[in-house]
Amino acid sequence: MSEKIIGIIIVLALLAGLPLMTACGNDKEKTPTPPPPTSPTKTVAPTTPTPSPTATAVTYPSWTYDVTYQDEKTVWTVKITGEEQIDGQNCYVAATSFDVNPFRYAPNGTPIKMFDVTQWLSKKTMDVLKNISNTEALGMIKLKATQTLTYSQADHGQPFAFGDTYSYDLFVHLEPSTLAPDYTDTIRVEVVAVEDVTVPLGTFRAYKVEYTKTATNGAAVEPQLLRTEWWAAEYDLLAPLKYVEVAQWDNPETRVLTSYSPMPAKSHAAPQPTAKPVEPSPTPTPSPTPTPTATVEPTPTATAEPSPTATVEPTPTETSTPPPVAAASCVGAKGVYSVTYDTETTEWTVTVTGEEAIDGKTAYKCETAFSAVPARKTWYAALSMWFDITVLEETTYRDASTKALLKKTSKTGGPANVTTQTSYTYTGDAGAPLSTGKTWSYTENSVPSMGAPMVNDFTVEVAGKETVTVGAGTFECYKVVQTTSAGKKKTEWWDVEGNLCLPVKMVDEVMFEKAEVRELTSYTPAP
Repeated sequence: MSEKIIGIIIVLALLAGLPLMTACGNDKEKTPTPPPPTSPTKTVAPTTPTPSPTATAVTYPSWTYDVTYQDEKTVWTVKITGEEQIDGQNCYVAATSFDVNPFRYAPNGTPIKMFDVTQWLSKKTMDVLKNISNTEALGMIKLKATQTLTYSQADHGQPFAFGDTYSYDLFVHLEPSTLAPDYTDTIRVEVVAVEDVTVPLGTFRAYKVEYTKTATNGAAVEPQLLRTEWWAAEYDLLAPLKYVEVAQWDNPETRVLTSYSPMPAKSHAAPQPTAKPVEPSPTPTPSPTPTPTATVEPTPTATAEPSPTATVEPTPTETSTPPPVAAASCVGAKGVYSVTYDTETTEWTVTVTGEEAIDGKTAYKCETAFSAVPARKTWYAALSMWFDITVLEETTYRDASTKALLKKTSKTGGPANVTTQTSYTYTGDAGAPLSTGKTWSYTENSVPSMGAPMVNDFTVEVAGKETVTVGAGTFECYKVVQTTSAGKKKTEWWDVEGNLCLPVKMVDEVMFEKAEVRELTSYTPAP
């Protein structure tokens, strides 16, 4: 009764939605102002050619952020590298680089390393029209996410005003495209306040703007706040003063503006501070006072005396013989298994090292040692691919009375080391004593240190008795078949006499790419 090591380890929608620094500006296109060109030089003789006007390079702005995520602090530098057209709109190209490549964890625990982000900002509204990011997941999977944004109305972006609201569709394409289908999120943008904000660059009057996801692929979802940005109200900056991302990673990411060059002069009057009114809590309506009604006294009725009845003596029933009971304690028992997976065979030694209380039940702690590190392949559905892993540790906790699994702790290696805690919830009379035809069910809940939790539901049936020959001998066994809702099976064989603290044989077709078979080669009872 072992658990799925890791469930879906990565939510690709989150990887594709990497930092989107929505920039905004005035309705008129903002073009960095170059110095005035040099006047043409007059000719001094008819035979002397007139020099061409001196070309002046355009100076584009750049800015830096101090970025904090958990204990990590990095510096992000954004530079306008040129201009391009996106769908007929003139855009600035903004390239982001890092002093150290940021390392993040997705909400499901997947490790992500960021390499670069490039954005195309509309010169008219300064909204993002396109975004490309390159990342690495699990230390081995290169991902490129391309986002294109389509706005729902002509009046979007800046100039901001308190109460402005608009939305856009965010179309996401991931490469390799085999990893996940394209999808579209709908994002609502709202200017919710005008307030002062202080960052390393200074203190500014700012518009507070919230971005909320409201739909995916056209289907409405529970509104989810994605991020909040603060934009300077008096200056035409191409970047927010502050940025707090709350949904992208497992912990918030905060960016604060530390420099902006060249810094423009004030170009707008400061708006008055304001904010959305807080909706008052509804006042409970008092219940009406009930009108008292007259109570009618019941008319007493005569009570008949009960007739005496004869007492019937119970018929004695035959007492069933209790099932055989194992030794008083399994602590100290040891089983050695030959474990086969594909072409690999290893020796696993399982020792009952003690007792622990789990949910009010006494459980035997069974620790496993390996003759060599077992190698396996496990399936990640989100990536549609198999991953090579190794089994580093395995400890199980079995109910001292029924031998049913109560808990399991395992550690695996591979793209990352993952520790998984698994619990089991039973319905019905689970475990020993066993008998042919007995059934029950259970839910296996696996929570890895990295990756999404996985829940499997099993139905269990004692299919009958079988004679099983393994290295430790020949045993008359109950065959216990556990079946998932998808039809995959885990099967265990337990000795009919109930004298062994561990199963005689196990076949697991659920956990890995191929079946894993464990057969008992020797058994040492508890002292």
